[in-house]
Amino acid sequence: MKLPSRSDREPLGRPHRWPGRELSLRGWLAVFALCVCSALIAVFAVNTLHERTVAVADARRAAENVAESLAQQVSDTLEGVDGGLLALSERVANDGTAPLARDRLQEAMADLATTMPRVHGLLIVDEHGQLLASNVSAATLPALRFRDQPYFRYHRDEPRPSVHISGPTFSESENVWLIWVTRRLDHLDGSFGGVAIAQIALSYFDQSYANVDVGHAGTIALISAEGTVLDRKPRAFIGRSLRNATLFADPYQDQQEGTYVASSSVDGILRLFAFRRLDRYPLIVDVGLADSEYLAGWRSAAWASSSALAVVIAMIGGLAGGLGMQIGRRKCAEDALGRLALLDGLTELANRRHFDVVLEREWRRAARERTPLALLMIDVDDFKAYNDCYGHQPGDAALISIARAIAASIVRPSDLAARYGGEEFAVILPVTNASDALTVAERICGAIVALGIAHAGAAGGVASVSIGVASIVPPSSGERSMLVEAADAELYTAKRMGRNRTSVRLDAPTPSAPA
Repeated sequence: MKLPSRSDREPLGRPHRWPGRELSLRGWLAVFALCVCSALIAVFAVNTLHERTVAVADARRAAENVAESLAQQVSDTLEGVDGGLLALSERVANDGTAPLARDRLQEAMADLATTMPRVHGLLIVDEHGQLLASNVSAATLPALRFRDQPYFRYHRDEPRPSVHISGPTFSESENVWLIWVTRRLDHLDGSFGGVAIAQIALSYFDQSYANVDVGHAGTIALISAEGTVLDRKPRAFIGRSLRNATLFADPYQDQQEGTYVASSSVDGILRLFAFRRLDRYPLIVDVGLADSEYLAGWRSAAWASSSALAVVIAMIGGLAGGLGMQIGRRKCAEDALGRLALLDGLTELANRRHFDVVLEREWRRAARERTPLALLMIDVDDFKAYNDCYGHQPGDAALISIARAIAASIVRPSDLAARYGGEEFAVILPVTNASDALTVAERICGAIVALGIAHAGAAGGVASVSIGVASIVPPSSGERSMLVEAADAELYTAKRMGRNRTSVRLDAPTPSAPA
């Protein structure tokens, strides 16, 4: 038998739901928990980013203050040295370099050195590069060829009386790094007369850096305008060129002061740098604070906050999950109760109430769509005699087996088998004509006889059923009771014809005229 297709219909007994129209309580709970967790994460992220911004701003201000303070110290130091060199150059210009004048110059240099502890040594060199006077012993001066030094050539070729800073150089005899501050000497006619030199030991600047805390990985650097490292804390990379560093790239090379974040070209550590160019001298003070140190407090707080947030989110998730499980259990229990409310307690087929609801719905649908609706009314033959002979418990067991055989004989999810009452059963077959419904009924009869349930009071010695079959295309003015009456009438016909058989009315019953 080829049964009509009902792929476009939902199974009987299931309420129709449009996709996406409903969201379970568990779903709403999950959405709520997700929204709360998302809000907490968003607040945490905003607050954490704000705190990082504050930490960076504090570090930037601290580095700028240190750079400005050190730049002022270096500038004051150089101004004092430059003033001393200027006094020496005026004395040379006024007194000349005769032996007697040189003796007085030597004494003046010794006196000047005592008033300027920052100066390591003072020297006067003539226009030929010969040493004229010095406040240091000759043993501390290596065989310098002054005329070959960059500062000597600079002043020889530059007529302006400007200060020149060069170095650093390492004095092996004294085991000290030196910076050279020089000024041009002129004869009375304005021609080049030599160079006045002041040596400053880097250890002098170390004293200024000693009380400045830039962390273990922080740096303080004194850099020439050409990019040479003149001094650095910690002491390393002295004399190295930084021309390719960020400090000498756009836009910083044209700024008097500023800050930037970069990995150091010297040691590769990421730092926040604040630089300050001296106003009168071609030097730069560059202060670097290591990212790992000035953000250490922020990172610790962020880790602590994120751990606390993770605990809170885990608690929310656990609470939501626990509530969801409880809701799920309750829903399962409600569904089970709902199914029990629609099922017969003994046979687990649809009960009479469910049968009436489905038959009413399918009757209206068949009337609307003009399709046939079939009904099988099934009665167990001589069941009272079976109970009298075998007892009620075996009778219940027989009803259970018969119900299972009926359910197994229905192949479409759209069909519904129900216990109509007592030993009576019913099967609703939507979109089924009388001929096809008769085929289903005969299959049910055969399946029940095949169970072989012993019944001494039956003609064949085994339990059997009689089935009445009716199929109607419901009229618009008819009631579903006419289908039940038609199938019930055919059931009694099958009983009269000897039981264990089916009876069908092939011509559709005519609805009674309204009163």
